[in-house]
Amino acid sequence: MMKRFTGFFIFRALKNGSFWKRRSLFFLFFILCKILIPQEIIESFRSFPVTLNPLLATDEVSISIADKVFSGLFTLDRNGNVVPDLIEEWREEKNSIFIKLRDKIFWHDGRSLTTDDLVFTINLMKDPSFEYPYLADIEFIKEIVKIDSKKAKIIFSRKFAPFLLYLTFKILPSHMKDACKKADSILPGTGPYKFKEVKYNQYLILERFEKYFRGFPEIKFYKLVVNPDPLMNPLKLLKEEVHVGEIEHEVYRSLIKDKEFNSKVSFIPYKKNSYTYLAFNLRNSLLNKEMRKGIAHAIPRDKILKNLLSGAGEIVNSHIIVKPWRVDCSEYKYSPEISKKIIRNLGWNKGKKGFFEKDGKVLKFVLVTNGESILRRYCAQIIKDELEKIGIEIEIKLLEYLSFRSALKNGNFDLAISGYLMDLDPNVWDLFSSKGVLNYARFSNPYLDELLIKGKETLDISERKKIYKEVQEILWDEIPIFPLFVPYYIMGVSKKIEVTEKPEIVGSTNSFSSFVWKWKFKSKT
Repeated sequence: MMKRFTGFFIFRALKNGSFWKRRSLFFLFFILCKILIPQEIIESFRSFPVTLNPLLATDEVSISIADKVFSGLFTLDRNGNVVPDLIEEWREEKNSIFIKLRDKIFWHDGRSLTTDDLVFTINLMKDPSFEYPYLADIEFIKEIVKIDSKKAKIIFSRKFAPFLLYLTFKILPSHMKDACKKADSILPGTGPYKFKEVKYNQYLILERFEKYFRGFPEIKFYKLVVNPDPLMNPLKLLKEEVHVGEIEHEVYRSLIKDKEFNSKVSFIPYKKNSYTYLAFNLRNSLLNKEMRKGIAHAIPRDKILKNLLSGAGEIVNSHIIVKPWRVDCSEYKYSPEISKKIIRNLGWNKGKKGFFEKDGKVLKFVLVTNGESILRRYCAQIIKDELEKIGIEIEIKLLEYLSFRSALKNGNFDLAISGYLMDLDPNVWDLFSSKGVLNYARFSNPYLDELLIKGKETLDISERKKIYKEVQEILWDEIPIFPLFVPYYIMGVSKKIEVTEKPEIVGSTNSFSSFVWKWKFKSKT
């Protein structure tokens, strides 16, 4: 209304006024339009980034922020293809790759990007004291050699099939060496947005970088807000307190019939290369291979998918889900009778309270997950109910997200419901090798380690497929973790926003809002 009212009088003045008056009023009209169009997009997350240092980012929220502030040598396009980012030219040579940086790329503090920054970043990642979480993924890099301020050569120590994908790590500024070594430093990047304000565990604000080398970001500010309770997202979307927020499936079922909500918010489905799983802590001697199989047969995955996600997902019988690498193994059929038989064969018998006992001790496990996730809370309850039906006592512990991550990392659990957000390559070294940084089950199999190394080094695609087929068969037989389902995700987005581009699939280096710098507010609101 205000826009139409102001526009009417300015139009009359433009028509009847003098040249200078018309010019001044035209400028005023331009400024008013800018003011009236929103300048900030707000996205809701369940937690605050664990770190603002992109090299230390392993959680989805940290990765999402890193993707907006920093850039890599390569990046992923909307289809998940690896494409050049900071580099203008590259060519693969024998045991190396030659790269040439683009011209006129600036850090957010105004300095120019040079190969000194590349050399510094790679050397920092390879420094054991820095504890780069994906160190195994860059072991193929022997060294980086500076040619001049724009050119360099990365020397490989050995063959590494997916090397381009693992050159998507973010580059840090060499002129801030000490700050780059800290997890909580607020650093300048070369991406479309720069840090403006950070209120830890509450919100952070990014401001567009007007010298971004790929173009001028449409929206001036990006704000991340923390809403631990996912049920609040629909209400905040409806009240226009946030513009983007994930919608839980059990809430989505009721919202699709809500006319007011649908008039203001669009539902955008999207996929992640991820699955939800039940992890077994192999430090607990009771959780041997046969016990794990007994538990797997007691879990009704179809029931979980139907009741908690209304079927919006799929059951996978493999630990690698990205196509064309996925191999569907034989299913652990839901059968309480098979479960009980396996457990009895391990020497357990039912006690007076209905639980299995041996040597006077009840068969009991502690199941942990992060309480912010409604889906995981309900999933934990279903698993508890089903396991207690067959005779395994379960204690559920719902933890705050950071405490949950700590429990996984330190092995303070028996069973855990979590999820893996995976690379678009089948390399699962970090997840299942004996030294894998994300191997929360503490699984160790020397032969599998050899296969995983071979899988990384084999260049022939057909041979790689054979290797990863065997990898999946071993993991499915051993089940250090039990894949429960692949959920389909739904993002609620304000209808005032035009989502001009989004990833077709989200992996471990991008997010739903990776291309937010291309989004815009619709002129008619």
